[in-house]
This record gives sequence, C-alpha cells and structure tokens, in this order.
Amino acid sequence: MKQDTVMLKDRLYILLSVLATRGDVERVEKCVVYDSELSVQEVLEVICVFWPEVDDPERLWFVYEGIERERQSTGELEFELINSEAELQALVDADADVVRGRAEMLRSHVRSRLEAHSVAVDVADCAGTFARARTVLVNEVEPDVLFHSGIIRRLRRGGRCAAVTAWERGILRPLAHANCSISRPLLVSAFEQLTPAEALELFVEPRSDEPAVHRAVLLHEVVPYVTFKQAYQEFLDVFLTPEQFPLTTLENFEFLKYMTKTVRPLFAEQPGKKKVFDRKLLQLLYDRGESLAEIPLPDLPRELYGLLLLIDETVTLSDGVSVKDLIEYTKYMDAANNYSLKSMRSLANADELAQLASFNSISHYLLAESPSVQTLQFLLSSSKLYPKLTKENQESAIIETLLSLSEFTLLHDFSLQAGFQVEKSVILKYFWRFFNSAPNGSRDRPEMTKARNNLRLLPKKDYYYLETLLDVADALAKYSLSYSRGQPFRPSHILDLKDDPFRIISKLLETNPSLYRDVETTFEILKQLYEGLQLQPHDPKYTSEYTRLLVCHIDCALANMEFKFAYDKVIELLENHDGLGEHWSTIFQVGKYIDPTWPDNEVPTEIIYLQMEVLSRLLHICPVEDVEAVVSTWSGLELELSTRTDVRDVYSLSNNSTNPKHLRKEIVQQVSSSVSNFLSDGIKWAIGEGK
Repeated sequence: MKQDTVMLKDRLYILLSVLATRGDVERVEKCVVYDSELSVQEVLEVICVFWPEVDDPERLWFVYEGIERERQSTGELEFELINSEAELQALVDADADVVRGRAEMLRSHVRSRLEAHSVAVDVADCAGTFARARTVLVNEVEPDVLFHSGIIRRLRRGGRCAAVTAWERGILRPLAHANCSISRPLLVSAFEQLTPAEALELFVEPRSDEPAVHRAVLLHEVVPYVTFKQAYQEFLDVFLTPEQFPLTTLENFEFLKYMTKTVRPLFAEQPGKKKVFDRKLLQLLYDRGESLAEIPLPDLPRELYGLLLLIDETVTLSDGVSVKDLIEYTKYMDAANNYSLKSMRSLANADELAQLASFNSISHYLLAESPSVQTLQFLLSSSKLYPKLTKENQESAIIETLLSLSEFTLLHDFSLQAGFQVEKSVILKYFWRFFNSAPNGSRDRPEMTKARNNLRLLPKKDYYYLETLLDVADALAKYSLSYSRGQPFRPSHILDLKDDPFRIISKLLETNPSLYRDVETTFEILKQLYEGLQLQPHDPKYTSEYTRLLVCHIDCALANMEFKFAYDKVIELLENHDGLGEHWSTIFQVGKYIDPTWPDNEVPTEIIYLQMEVLSRLLHICPVEDVEAVVSTWSGLELELSTRTDVRDVYSLSNNSTNPKHLRKEIVQQVSSSVSNFLSDGIKWAIGEGK
C-alpha cells in the first residue's frame, strides 16, 4: 500500500509539473484545493518553478485564494489531471522505476532552482513566501522588479503576508528605483546577496547633480532599505559621511537638512540609535564648518541653530564640546563674523586676551546695530563663548564700547543697573580719542559733540580745563587756519603746539588778514589756550602774555601796511607795559617803517614826528649795543625833517589827498602832541632826559 502511495505521489508530481509549465489554471488549481499525496508546500514549489515566467501574475491568484481554504478530499485527482489526455497518460503509465526517476529529476530541478536563488516556500507563510520566491525566479526572465507588485498589493489589502509586503517596500521598490538610473541594473537575487553596506554604496553612487535626484534616492531607496534591513550603522558608515556631505555647496547643505528631517525619525524609533545618529551629524557639522562658512547662505547661524536644536542636548563630541555649547555659539556668529563651529570653539578655548579682543569687537558691532538694554543682556550672557572673561571684564568692555559710540543714556542706565561708577581714565581715554580724531574743532562736528558729551560724565570742577579746550577749538574753527601748507588745522594740532601757543596765534594772524585789528578776540583765544592746555601765565592778569600778543599784532599790522594801528599799539606798549627789552626790534620797525605807497617812498612829515617819538622812547629799552642804530635812524629823520618847509611841504599829509581824510586828521592830531613835546623839551626829551 505504501508503495502504491509513493507511486501515486510521483505520478501526481509529474502531472503537476507538466500542467504548471503549460499554465493550466483549471487543473493546477485542483492540486491546490484538493487534498492529495502532494503537500501544499510541494504544490507551490512546483508552480513557482515551472509556471511560465512571463505569464500574467494575476492568473496565479487562484494559488493565493486556494491556500486560504481547507483542502477538499477527492479520490479522482489523478484522473481529473490527466483528463483523457494520452500524452499525460503515457508519462505516468511507464515502469515504476521510470516514473520515480522522472519525479526525482523534477524534484531535484525544483530544489536547485529555489536554492540557487535562496528562496523557499514556508508552510508558516505559504502565500508570502510563494510570492517572494515567484518574484525572484521570474526576475531572471522579466527585468521589471515590480512585475508581481500587483499581487503583493492585493495581499496587503487583504491584511495578509506582512513579511512579503515589507520585503516589497524594503527590497523591491528601492531596487526598482535604483535600476532606473544605475549603469548596470541588478536582479533581485543579486541585490539580496549584497551586504547592507554594499547596497548603500550602490545607492549613493553619483548619478546626477540634480538635488531632486538626491532626495528621491534617499526617500525611495535608502530610507526603505535601511528600515527593512535595520541597517542603521551601515547608513552612518556609508551615507552620513564627509564624502557624501562635504558641505561645499548650497545644494549639498540643503540635502543634509532634508536627510536629517527624513532619516532622523527612523533612528529615534530605535533604542540607542538616535544618539548615534545625532553624534555623527554633530561631528559632520563641526568638522565641515569651514566649508559651510563659504556657502552664500542668507542666514547660516539660523540654519545651524535649527539643525543643532534637533540633536539630543546630551550629545558631546570627543573634544568635550556639547551641542548646548554649539547652540550658544551660533547666537554670536554674525557679530563675531565667524561662521565655523570649530573656529568658534577655538575662540572659547583661547586665552583671555584673545577673548577680550573678540568680545570688544562683537560689543561694538551689536551695540552699533542695536543700542538697547536687551543687547547688553545678550552680551553679558556670552559666558559659554568667553569663559575666560569675568563679569567685570565684560562690563568694562561694554562701557568702553558705549563711550566710543556716545551712547551716554544707555551707559548711564547700564552703570546704575550694574551698580558701579565708570572709571575716569576710561572716560578720558575716549574724550581724547574723539578730540584727536576730529577734522576740525567746530562744536557741530560729531567727534567734538561726542567729546563734549564724554566730558559731562566727569566732575566739572576737576576737568573744567577740558571744556575750555573744546571752546577754544570751536573758536579756532571759525577762522581760516592751517597747520602747514596744504594741511588744515585740526584740534589735535593744539596739543602739538602746546609748548608755544603763540605759534597758533601767529598762524591765526597770518591766515586772517583783518584779525590783527581785533586784539580782544585773540587775547581771549590765547587765555583759553593757556587754560585748556593747563599752562601757567607769568601773572594772573596775563600781563606778559598780553605784551607779547600786542607785539604779534604790531608785526602783522606792519605786514599789512597799517602804520596807524601799529603806532597806536606801540604807544600802548610804551606807556602801559614793562619789560619791553626783548621786543625792542618790533618797536624799532615802527620807528623806521616806510610804506611803499607813500609818494616818492618818502615818509610823510607828520609820521616823521611820530617815528621820532617812538625812537626816542625806544632808546630807554633797547640793548646798549643797538643804541647807535636807533640814534642813527632818529638823526636821519631829524635831518629829513629840517629840509621840509612848513607851508608848501609836499610830503605833508595835509597836502596829500591820497590818504583818507579821517586818517590824516587822526595822525595830525597825534603829531601836534608829539611836536609840542619835542619843541618844548628839545634834545633833552629826544634823548630821554626830559621825561
């Protein structure tokens, strides 16, 4: 009986194999639904191997339906399969050994085909494993990897065969997508023989520069494959690398962001995997910062900040930097003009001097852009970037910045809030910086306004002289004044000429021809220079300085051919000032002055009297060795005077209409007094014995 059963099984196996090769749905279905000596597994293996590969997969739907039902009993299966077909009858009517041999050959072929492709029909999941095996075998002939996807979708909709539907999503679809663009498309069997690392290497092969292609590869190939194979470490080793993300182009950086958004949730679902991904991502951003900084991104710090916020805050790199530190660094990148995370970390590890220089720089940048309490608070919260700086270091730097920007209201509020007084030396430092940088001393100049505002932060009683210095700089700015040829006078030049402020007065008189008449103005400027420069006059009333100032005005008057003014100031000197010996030469110049505009270059008679008066007084103060020169000049004037008649003196101002009438009248009045003295005292007056 057992032998008959074996014989029947072999006969059925042969019949099924032949009918399967023909694609005979009706009779093959009987083998599926009817109970027989052939198991369901054997039936499905035969169908899988022998059914025509290019046949419509939907024609095999009877298999998936049949295995869901309980097999029916029948004693006529062989008869129904042969169905009076002589050819089939002949195949199974042979000698028992022949039949057994034929059946074994078929079984061997089936086994070898399935084993060669590493597939099998598993009784625990007949439908799923059959669909998978059939897909792999058919792919040897039909290049369309998704040839059986319709069948698998029907199984999925029916809630069946989760394994094969997952396999379709994680293997077939990624491979089908890749085969569309790789140079040498792969069979399913060949693809499944690849290690996960090899498969991912295949996916990341350069195929196009188009960002859309990169995103499609990630979304349709990498993600489903990694998810199916649980190849998370391989993904990190192959995909999340500097080679794949050099971050040298905007497109590459955008792809990194897309990858993070797409892939990171997958790692988050796996225990312990999320931190691994985060650390690798953080290391990439950290190491490629220099390249990233070269990308023309409109707001790189914000982009980095957004990426870093995604990373687990407990992640730390090998050099000890944490993601929390790097997040803080991004806040100061714009101000520091430094867009590399690693470079910012180097700054955080730098010495105190380097950190202070950087802090000064960002303070100036931020407070110039937005001078507010919020900006101050932002600067004071930068301890992660500047750990070597104390709070006092930072406050001092902020104060200097506010002073340099003339943000005095904010400085006042800040000093009150911080509870300290701004050091006088710091205020003075910026006072002088503004003063020396001003192109001219006008109080309307921004630099001078800032200097004056700085001064208001100091006690007035202690620094009143600086206020005076600003006033005199403003006064000088109202006149034409040069420091040297082609170089306009700047406030800083006042300090350059501190040792001799009369040089400033001389320059002022030289470049402002009418100013020599205004002694009061220049005297006020001179006193301001002395006070502003903290110079001590010879006496509180500036007597000696005023004498020297008059001498300057006399020299300037003579240079401008203004004898009348020069004579008046010489008389003022002689009558009201002592110690004129050092200025005798200026007085002598008045005594021998000749105006080239006088007729025949002759001194008018009236002026001779005036000059003789000046020379006679000069004899009292000139150096002994120069008395002879003065007497000689006086004698020459006396001789000239003796040659002139009283009535028709052509050189008399009274007979010369070229001089203004009022000037002639003034000089004649002065001459009357001088002549009266001269005639009454004679030579005694002339040589100084009379008076």
